[in-house]
Amino acid sequence: MKKITFLFVFLLTFAGLSLAQSNVLIIDYNNSFSSDMSNNGSRIYNHLLTTQTSVTRVFSIPGSINVAQYQQVWIFGNMGFPTSATLNPIIAYMNSGGAVYVQSEVSCCNNQAAFVDQLIDSTTIAGGSIIHNLTKSSYYQYDAFPALSCSTITHYGAAVRPFIGTPTKNILFEANPTCGGNITTGDIVGVRFCSGDMISGKGALISNGDFNIFPLNGTCGSVGLMGTPNNTPIIDFIADLLTKLACDTPSTGGQLVLTANPQYFCGSTQLGWTYTPGTGGCGIIGCSTDTTYKWSVVSGEPINVPVNFSCDTCPYPIASPSIVTTYMLTITVGDTNACNQGVSAQIPITVYPMTVPFSLPITYSTDCNGNMNMSLTSYQGSLQWQISTGGGPFTNIPGANAGTYAQNAATGDCFRVEITSPCGTAYSDTVCQGILTPPIPGNVTQTADCQGNVSLNLTGYVGDLQWQSSAGGGPWTDISGANLDSLLQSGVATGDCFRVKVATACDTVYSDTACAVIPTFPDTGQIGYIPNCTGTINFWVTGTDGDLQWQTSTGGGPWTDISGATTDSIAQPGVSSGDCFRVMVYTVCDTVYTDTVCMGTLTPPVPGNVTYTADCQGNVSLNLNGSFGDLQWQSSAGGGPWTDISGATLDSLYQSGVVTGDCFRVKVATICDTLYSDTACIVIPTYPDTGQIAYEADCKGNVDLWVTGTNGNLQWQVSLAGGPWTDISGATTDSVSQSGISTGDCFRVMVYTVCDTVYTDTVCPTMFIGPIADFSASPPGNSQSNVPVTFTDNSTGNIVSWTWIFGDNSPAGNTHIPNPTHTYHNTGIYYVTLIVEDANGCTDTVTIPYIVDTLPGNHLIIIPNVFTPNGDGDNDFLVFKNLEQFNNHLQVYNRWGTLIYEATNYKNGWDGEKYSEGTYYFLLDVYFEQQGEPERFKGNITLLR
Repeated sequence: MKKITFLFVFLLTFAGLSLAQSNVLIIDYNNSFSSDMSNNGSRIYNHLLTTQTSVTRVFSIPGSINVAQYQQVWIFGNMGFPTSATLNPIIAYMNSGGAVYVQSEVSCCNNQAAFVDQLIDSTTIAGGSIIHNLTKSSYYQYDAFPALSCSTITHYGAAVRPFIGTPTKNILFEANPTCGGNITTGDIVGVRFCSGDMISGKGALISNGDFNIFPLNGTCGSVGLMGTPNNTPIIDFIADLLTKLACDTPSTGGQLVLTANPQYFCGSTQLGWTYTPGTGGCGIIGCSTDTTYKWSVVSGEPINVPVNFSCDTCPYPIASPSIVTTYMLTITVGDTNACNQGVSAQIPITVYPMTVPFSLPITYSTDCNGNMNMSLTSYQGSLQWQISTGGGPFTNIPGANAGTYAQNAATGDCFRVEITSPCGTAYSDTVCQGILTPPIPGNVTQTADCQGNVSLNLTGYVGDLQWQSSAGGGPWTDISGANLDSLLQSGVATGDCFRVKVATACDTVYSDTACAVIPTFPDTGQIGYIPNCTGTINFWVTGTDGDLQWQTSTGGGPWTDISGATTDSIAQPGVSSGDCFRVMVYTVCDTVYTDTVCMGTLTPPVPGNVTYTADCQGNVSLNLNGSFGDLQWQSSAGGGPWTDISGATLDSLYQSGVVTGDCFRVKVATICDTLYSDTACIVIPTYPDTGQIAYEADCKGNVDLWVTGTNGNLQWQVSLAGGPWTDISGATTDSVSQSGISTGDCFRVMVYTVCDTVYTDTVCPTMFIGPIADFSASPPGNSQSNVPVTFTDNSTGNIVSWTWIFGDNSPAGNTHIPNPTHTYHNTGIYYVTLIVEDANGCTDTVTIPYIVDTLPGNHLIIIPNVFTPNGDGDNDFLVFKNLEQFNNHLQVYNRWGTLIYEATNYKNGWDGEKYSEGTYYFLLDVYFEQQGEPERFKGNITLLR
């Protein structure tokens, strides 16, 4: 394509680049890949500091960027794989008009390449299919950086992966290697997009490789360093180009005007054109253009190259038409460095070949005083105005040789222009003075029928007539052939208007305007009413068109007018069952009647009550009892809106597929009112879920069981030693405690609803009978200090471990043998504890006080370790010897820490109530003195039956 430089494309050279200062935000991912801070010593940042209004550096992409605060954003480094968190803030910033530079050095980092590709896809029209080549990468040499003059594409090189699919107009830099490598001449290494390419019509984007592609000198296999003479111009170039690309100012298009020299000719003329650039927008950046021309014919003689047209794709062809011809020129200007995609214009010019005869029109105006003002335009040659008086021959008017001429003329005087040129002599058309009588507009009358036929008449007028119409308030247009004083029009609608243009040579006036009102046919409408049981009914009618008259028919009798009832609503008292009402609607075109409404039995409705039965399959039978009125069953699915059940108008209803929570009611209506029954919300019987049993057993034959995940009523059952299953009396909750259980006893739960009965899994607890701790002392008590005491183990069970605690904080010593000997060195009461463990790991503990150097008898509290409340009269109560002499407070706990018994000033009277056998724990506070703190006794006690 030919490269042409036009007047309307200005030169932009690098040396003359005008730097526009901006507020810049640098986003520098400070890492080892293409970071200005880590790789380039902040050289770009430092240079921008000296050339821009302000520069702010951050180290990740913010959640939002204010375009009023930052006019440019520069991004360096590896931001990781692109995500919405990194892309969306930049997209939003560009859509607000912001300009973005991304250093997409991809010889190291796929993430940068993916980020730039997704940013282009998300914001630009031209870049929808542009991607990075993810495999090409090589060092190579390049042209020295020029002054960015008028070359279409600037050639440079770098170790990059080039862009693929970039439109020519969006190329910023392309490769030009001189020493081999994978990258070849023409690979795109830098792209740019301006507001014209953006989907939003705003913003700008530039992306290319590292600035190291621009050193003054370099070798194959190495790249130059930042700070070389070319870097500073490149930074300035990109900063200024971003500002120009990001413009979003509305622009006005340029104007293309076609010319012919000469315009009137006797053979041929050269066609030409001039162009005036528009204002605003991005303007044109650079000076290289790709321009095409195409001449065509709008009307007249077709182009035949080279017979009558020298070249239809040239800017300035020679045209030689034989008849009047209108030409059109289409110019497309494509600027490779511009924001826009080109300029095109289509403007016609008419060229007249000067052949004989040749006629041109005269324009003129006249008044009622006989003055005529005339002019002739678009001529070539010399002029001579001529006059014909009263129909006589045309004669020259002396001195009338200009394009305009004015003269007072009488009725019938005519004028023309003689045009003389080298091609010959021609005459204009002829204009004559009319009758000098002022027009009189007159008055319009009209009649209209119901079919839209209108008869119009104009009276009292003077002048020539032309009827005009305006459809529904639209523009006035002449009615073809309507030049008489009467007019018949059909298909007229209300609002169509008519007038008459009355003209003489003096003036043109208009009659008054007649706007048609077409009589309408009546619309029947519909009657509505609010029924009640008071005898007075409010009626209304809607959708009518015409005059109204309410009528009534009492008890089936004849229709009669209701006096004064001529509006669209009435209140009628004394209405009875069977009375009927209608409305007569009439216009001049016709009379019609609305529908008829008749009163039913004026009895209030009775809503009644709903009952239902449901089975396990979701089938429900419903019944309404005690109602009066018309019925309509309604349903609400799971608390949703109420809807009518089609055809459900009887007092019973059967529904399937019902689920728990679906509700039903009945709308009961009479003419008096509408009421609703009570609501029945359905509970569908459920099938039972079996659940799972868990348990916990101790060493005393006690077991606690519980079940989870069941759905239904429960009944615990037991099978003793493999025997039949029997119900456990009263065991109907989700947990149960059992005592006296042996290994081989099994448990299950029967779970049942009205729908079915199922059983849980069976559990057979493994039970252990634990030991019972007991011991004796010799001497038995009240011994002297420093006297050895022998403790003898009297525990039952297969004991394998003993732990003795002598109560005087003595070291362990011989505390793990069955029968230890211990010496107390001080007098007092010592609480001796024995903990025994059998071969199954079951343990038991007993604590017995031992007295050294006998204390007063009333301070000796004997702690039991077992009691047997079995009714045999022997050890049936929990007894603390000597306790009755002192104020005290007793608390008893089960093995799970639950308080089961409590007494103040306990009198040794607790028989264990109905608690099962096992080990229990006590806290006993004894007040040996009237004042002061109590002494606390604690331990465990075994209950045996």
